[in-house]
Amino acid sequence: MRVNIPFLFPAVIVEDDEQVQTFEGDWAELEIPDASDAPRVCVVEGYTGHGFPYEIDIRKVGDRFYRPKLAISSSDYFPLDDGSDRMSTHNLGSLVRTYHFCNGNDQKALPDRLDQIVRFINRPDRRVLAWDGRAEAIAAIEHAIRDLVVVDGQVWEPCGEPRICVELFWSPPTVSVVFKGTDERPANGVACIFPIDQAEAALAMVEEASMDQRLLEGQQQRPGGVLENRRPWTAGEVAVPTVTYVDPDAVGSRARDAVVAARTALSDILARTPLENYRRPLINAWLDFRDAVGAAEVNPDDWRMDELFHTWQATTNAIEREPPQEVERIGSHARMRSRYEMEAYRNSWRRAVGVGMAAASEQRHLR
Repeated sequence: MRVNIPFLFPAVIVEDDEQVQTFEGDWAELEIPDASDAPRVCVVEGYTGHGFPYEIDIRKVGDRFYRPKLAISSSDYFPLDDGSDRMSTHNLGSLVRTYHFCNGNDQKALPDRLDQIVRFINRPDRRVLAWDGRAEAIAAIEHAIRDLVVVDGQVWEPCGEPRICVELFWSPPTVSVVFKGTDERPANGVACIFPIDQAEAALAMVEEASMDQRLLEGQQQRPGGVLENRRPWTAGEVAVPTVTYVDPDAVGSRARDAVVAARTALSDILARTPLENYRRPLINAWLDFRDAVGAAEVNPDDWRMDELFHTWQATTNAIEREPPQEVERIGSHARMRSRYEMEAYRNSWRRAVGVGMAAASEQRHLR
C-alpha cells in the first residue's frame, strides 16, 4: 500500500546573499507491503513482570514471522491490549531521525515530531535552496522500512519464531514469550525454551520447580550485581502466558527444532564431566542418545526422530537412578530442563506428524 510519510531534511538556503544552514519538511510517498491477509501464526495473552496485560499476535509472510512494531522504546517486547504502544502509518515518520530537534545545552536530540515536521511542509515563506539533503533523507527512510509490512493500518516488523521461555534462576521463575531459537539459550544455564504450542509443559515445569527445595534456597544475583537471598514461592505466583491460538502449519520444522534442542541437551548431561565419574547404565544411555542425535541430524525421518526421543528419555530416566552425589554433578536445573524439553518437543513433533506416531516408542520391541 502507498503511505505518505512526513520527514525533515537538512538544507542550505540563500538569505541576504549569505548561505544559511537550516532544514525543510516534505512528504515521501512510499510503498509498504500490505499483509492484512497474511495467515496468523499464534495469539498469546499474559501479564508482564510489572503486571501489565499483553497480547502477542504473530503473522507469517512467506517464510518470515512478523509482529506489531512498538512506537515506544523498550528493551523488551510488551504489547498492550489497547494498542497505545503500537506504531501506525500515521506516526511512521518518527521511525527515522532525519533531523533532530534539541534545545542546546548538550541535551539529547529528540526524533522528528509529526507536529513540528508538518510546520515546515509547504511553508509560505519557503526560500530558494542552494543545497538540500532530501534524497539522502528519503534513502534513509526507505532503508528503515525495507522489511516492514502493514496489517490493518498498523506497522509490523520481522521477528523470530515465537517460543515460550522458562527462566528458573529467579525466585519466583519468569515465563515469557521470546523470539529466538533453542540453540540461542546458554548451555548449562537455567533457561528452558519450549515450542509455542507447549504452554502446558512450561506450567508443569514451574509446578515441579516449586516443590524442589534446592530451587527455593540459596542466593541469586539481580541485575546491577545485587546479591539477595532466594525466597520461597509457589506456582501460583508465576504468570504463564496463555496461548489462545496457534497454527501448527505456520510454525517452523518441529523435527529440526527437536534435533537442535537435543543437541543442546547433550552438552548439559555429562558432557562437561568425564564419563568415568558415572555408572555404566547412565554412560551407555548417554552414548545411545548421542548417536541418535547424530543420526537425526543427517536424516530426521520418523524412525530416527522416534529413536532420538526414546534415547533422550532413557538418558533422563538413567539420571534419576544415579546416586544422589552423582546426580548433583548435573544439577537440578539441567535435569529438569532436559526432561521437560524432551517431552515438549516430542509432543510438538507428534502433533506435526500425526497422532499415530504417539505409540511408536511404546512398541519398540516389535521392530
